[in-house]
Amino acid sequence: MQSFEKTHLRVLLVALQPQNALKMLDKPGICVCGIADRIREAMHMLPSLQPHAVVFFDPAPALAQTLNKIGDLLPIAPPRIICRKEERCAVDAVFDPNDLSSLSSAVFSACDAPISMLAAPSFDRRLSLAQSLLDSLGMPQALKGRMCIACGAAWLSAFPHPVPPAQHLWYPRLAKAFGTTPAAVERRIRSAVESTWLHGNLQSQSELFGLTVSAERGKPTNAEFLFLLSEHIRRLMR
Repeated sequence: MQSFEKTHLRVLLVALQPQNALKMLDKPGICVCGIADRIREAMHMLPSLQPHAVVFFDPAPALAQTLNKIGDLLPIAPPRIICRKEERCAVDAVFDPNDLSSLSSAVFSACDAPISMLAAPSFDRRLSLAQSLLDSLGMPQALKGRMCIACGAAWLSAFPHPVPPAQHLWYPRLAKAFGTTPAAVERRIRSAVESTWLHGNLQSQSELFGLTVSAERGKPTNAEFLFLLSEHIRRLMR
């Protein structure tokens, strides 16, 4: 598959006759990474393409159920959803089928938030780097919070600054991905951090975290741990 620059928004277009939509999406900063003529085909394409946005160009029956399935397929990095303005369900942006010039504006509007960077194909590499860093810190594989931390740090490493507050965005997103509650995610991460700081590799802790940890607390907070881990991932991605 063609390699796109990070600045491009990758769009999966769902349309029976995509010619008009393609003309309107032929804008700097937008790449149509896939075209599907029906919803079922689009669902098969989602895991491999991991688009920033999905455009439903034609009327989409049972769109609400489709949105739930998309969230299940890509729980950590769900794409933004753009559809016709007459669709009656919660989506990220709509366009006027009588004014197709509004289509590209809807894509840019929906993907303006930093979360659009999450769907980058580099996510698997970011996750692998997170796991390697956790191994070096001596975090046991069996800890429930380990995968929450790895996914959260990989995800945050794709965000431009400033990073959003944990309680407002990270915990609910991770909770959905792991089938639990935001409070449970917070507890799992806190327990994993505490266990690692007590029994992990002291040399790696010093090398990775240095003097950033409060001497009074003796360990990083969840937010500090995730943020600093994401900073190391971002550095290794360069």
